[in-house]
Amino acid sequence: MKRSFKILLLVLSVAVLLGAPALYADPLPGSLQIRLTESVGGTSVTITDQGACAGSCVGWTADINGTLGVTTASGSLGGWTVNVTTGMGFPFIGGGNIQNQLDLNSVNATSAAGGGTLTVQVTQTGFNQPTGGYFLAAGGTLAGSGPGANVLYTASGTNNNTPFSTSFTIASLGPFTTAAFSGTTVGGAFSPTANPYSLTLTTAITSSGSGVTTYSGDVHLSAVPEPASVVLLGSGLAGLAFLGSRKKARK
Repeated sequence: MKRSFKILLLVLSVAVLLGAPALYADPLPGSLQIRLTESVGGTSVTITDQGACAGSCVGWTADINGTLGVTTASGSLGGWTVNVTTGMGFPFIGGGNIQNQLDLNSVNATSAAGGGTLTVQVTQTGFNQPTGGYFLAAGGTLAGSGPGANVLYTASGTNNNTPFSTSFTIASLGPFTTAAFSGTTVGGAFSPTANPYSLTLTTAITSSGSGVTTYSGDVHLSAVPEPASVVLLGSGLAGLAFLGSRKKARK
């Protein structure tokens, strides 16, 4: 075996063992966004990671979290008061060989009776890694809610790499109607026909028609590691073992 090929094999083996993203690109930092939309008046706000507010931004500010990959906002929209909502994505979570992750947490919103539906979404573009499936987990409470109040969670992907696009449903949970709830599910593989692609997490909170509705909850999307990553890891270990045995044989 030529010395140059040995060196190349060693480099690739170490890269795999360290989880170096040699084959896949990560999402572009700063592409994380949060959008809130209320159904009664149709108003919405969109806040970009490290950026400003767009839309019906009276009472809202720019991203109030200084961490790249974390976007936090609060304000009022239609009949809803949103105390806080936080979206997390790359580079704060994900990256390398398991980059496909999104999180929408600390959502705390209250609506008067008949406030309609508040849709809270977090999205990120630039994903470029295939996966065998996804884990979707969510939980929360509906405090003081009356008949008709519910929460529905949806994870979506799209080949057109457009923020907030929901053309392909990966998995969903709910609707939940009880005071306290939680759930997990495994979604099917999202196999885009073109890369890069976008991912979006949606929390849809529908208020009661007869009383105050208060929601607090979290939802998280995480990709199942691609089988090829396991194969590469095994190849890397085998490569290191082979080089070690050759080195001993020469002594």
